[in-house]
Amino acid sequence: MNPGWNVLYLVTQEPSIGQFLRALAPPDFVATTLDPRNPSEIKATLHQTDFVMAGGMTAVMIRSAPKLKLIQTLSIHAAAGDPYDLADCRSTQSTGVE
Repeated sequence: MNPGWNVLYLVTQEPSIGQFLRALAPPDFVATTLDPRNPSEIKATLHQTDFVMAGGMTAVMIRSAPKLKLIQTLSIHAAAGDPYDLADCRSTQSTGVE
């Protein structure tokens, strides 16, 4: 059992980027990097995730993450209103996610 925090990065990347992100994690964080185009891996990981850094999250994804406390978007397109780049805000309100 991990006494720390589980961070999930959903970013399309080269393997070296994932290694870099995991290396930056503080000692009490477990950082996982997954390709956002692989829904089965994401679904299997969300139940233990505390924080997500992603380009977007759907309502289904948010409901699949009971421990989720924070969603950090990684995209500059969110300000332009691109729906892929936004978390489903109504779903976050009902779950207490910020």
